[in-house]
Amino acid sequence: MERFPNTAMRDVLSSINFVERYQSLCAQYDFSVEEGFGNYDNQRVLEILSEVGYQNVKFWKSENFFRSTNKHGIYEFRYHIETKSGMIDLMWYARRDKKYYAGDRLTNLENFLFNPEKRHTRPVFRNYEELKDFLIIGHQLQEDITAAFLKAQGISD
Repeated sequence: MERFPNTAMRDVLSSINFVERYQSLCAQYDFSVEEGFGNYDNQRVLEILSEVGYQNVKFWKSENFFRSTNKHGIYEFRYHIETKSGMIDLMWYARRDKKYYAGDRLTNLENFLFNPEKRHTRPVFRNYEELKDFLIIGHQLQEDITAAFLKAQGISD
């Protein structure tokens, strides 16, 4: 099975103003790594992820990230959330026929598909409140990518 074409993915992301939204979100959390909240509790992060709307969330210890999954028709969507050392990295993936069909780290999607002039560092959270605020917006962004992807596939929510 082929992967979803980069040009089509660029169109999906453009339809939701992805670059502007992601850059705005990251800019709000442009703190030094030394300020990062590295001593957080994974159970508390799981609770926050559920509170902000992520579904079926589990912590993958071997990979050191949280994963939320949901299915829509022939697609399974995976939202990975890495919070290592107080830095946040969001990932969005679409799977079809048990294989990855589209997606990557949001930073990679931004850099590789749009090649912005200004690149940002990974966002940093300093406490649970900042993490929750970031995840509220990040989750909506991931949901919007999913909805736009499905629409591009001719599937309505």
